[in-house]
Amino acid sequence: MSGQLLVLLTFLAGAGVPGWLLASALRGQLWSWNSLGLGAALGTALATTLSFITPSGAWEIGGLLYLAAAAAWAFVGKPSLRTGGGGAWPEWVVLGWLGLCEWMVVASSWWPDGWDTAFHSILAEKILLSGRISHDWMPIEAIPVNYPQGLHALTAWLSRLSEQGVPVVLQTLHFPFQMGAALATYRLGRDLYGHRGAGLAAACIYGFCGNWGTFFNYASWGGLPTEAGCWLFLELLCLSLRPNRRGALAGGLLLGAIGLCHHLSSLLAALILVCISLGLLWRKPNGWVACLRFWWSCVAVALLAFAFYWIPYLSHAGQLSTGSSALRFEDEAATIHPVSMLGWIPCLAGLAGLLLRGPKNCGTLAVKAWFFSMLFGWLGLDFVYRGVAYWWTGTAFSAFTPSRWLTIQSYPLAILGGYAVSRLGRRGLAAFCGLAMSFGFYRHYQMARPIDFPPEQLAFYKKLRELPPNTLLAFAQPPPRAHWLAYLTWHPTLTSPIPASEDRRPAIRRRQLFASYAQDRQQLEARLAGEHLTYVIIAPDGQLLR
Repeated sequence: MSGQLLVLLTFLAGAGVPGWLLASALRGQLWSWNSLGLGAALGTALATTLSFITPSGAWEIGGLLYLAAAAAWAFVGKPSLRTGGGGAWPEWVVLGWLGLCEWMVVASSWWPDGWDTAFHSILAEKILLSGRISHDWMPIEAIPVNYPQGLHALTAWLSRLSEQGVPVVLQTLHFPFQMGAALATYRLGRDLYGHRGAGLAAACIYGFCGNWGTFFNYASWGGLPTEAGCWLFLELLCLSLRPNRRGALAGGLLLGAIGLCHHLSSLLAALILVCISLGLLWRKPNGWVACLRFWWSCVAVALLAFAFYWIPYLSHAGQLSTGSSALRFEDEAATIHPVSMLGWIPCLAGLAGLLLRGPKNCGTLAVKAWFFSMLFGWLGLDFVYRGVAYWWTGTAFSAFTPSRWLTIQSYPLAILGGYAVSRLGRRGLAAFCGLAMSFGFYRHYQMARPIDFPPEQLAFYKKLRELPPNTLLAFAQPPPRAHWLAYLTWHPTLTSPIPASEDRRPAIRRRQLFASYAQDRQQLEARLAGEHLTYVIIAPDGQLLR
């Protein structure tokens, strides 16, 4: 627990506090939920950007953030010290209870769960060791890196400052990202529907009752980039409720940082923005011109401010995408259980909120555009694209990970569901929040389990690091959590975690090779000689069999 607490304090001191001071100058109010939420997101976005630009940086990155906050106070104006709704006790109870529940899980283990966390650890460790953004996956795979590395640079920066391991940092980051997302859903529910109860119910639905796209899901597979991208987009949506030039500058930074964190999240954000714009042009609610101007001002700021990243990336995107399975993603269609995947309570409450007559403003239109764009995108990729692929090639596959399109439905469903619950009246709302908080505590308690490796096993993996570079490690009987072997041994393995955006062909070919000749050592050695591979087979008792 001490390591996670040190990482959290480092994050708050290095990114959270200067971001909050900067947001308070932009908002004109020091103590408010809006300043706290926007500040945490702005600090994260700026720290991600600066650590990506200077991946070897340490204290100077935090110093630049404090300097930006001081400049905002000097030139934009000092914020008011009056509270802006930050002292109401129901919010502190709900958000405080959620923080206690999530910290209970985060502090229970030094090692995060999830296959994705293993490859995030590899990229972040490479940045930490080299002090620069990685261009390949060596020594794990001799392939180029397609995956965006903004979040990995942030992880390396926090690891350097806190002197904690990369896995501990990744485990801890779930906490501020999820608390920020819950606070954003509360503010959106409150401001869109003009009712604090709608915000409280939205936070309870998202924090305690959801499944995919919530802490329960992200912490189980390690989806930190998706998690960060959705949180930043939620804050962008909060800014759009009061569109102005200052907000457009902040929104552009948030939007650009989404691209540094996760390409698919930035693609989905762009699609949602297009759908919001079309909805504004069609329905023309009050203030639609200012809202439309705000959204595309954010896009312009993001394109200009982050040109250093997207122009070089696009210039060689075709070369990088070779071998990627982004357009040939072989997974199973979510045909039967999409509701249970998202959670019955969010789906039923969200559907009720969608059908109920409510305020018609730019914000509610944006939330509905988010919901419908992701719904039809998931249907198109998971069924239409898959059906066409099967008809054309004889193999059923999808594209752009359709499950992620369902994952980020949790946010609009929580906001819409919060409005539906608020219509139950004061007693109904209080009963729902109380039951949700109790149910949520039980679910978090079930997740709070230590995930660790025995000391002798870690010592054995450390010894394997002394083998010659690029030696393939083939475990005759893969141990539990085999996806961590590549990170722990710093060698290629048959279970090396390579994401779908990368060229997986060499890794797949090796796995097929060992599967085909596992019982015939002579044929296996002959084929490996043809592949120019140096390998070591590791017996279940730990002996090295060459």
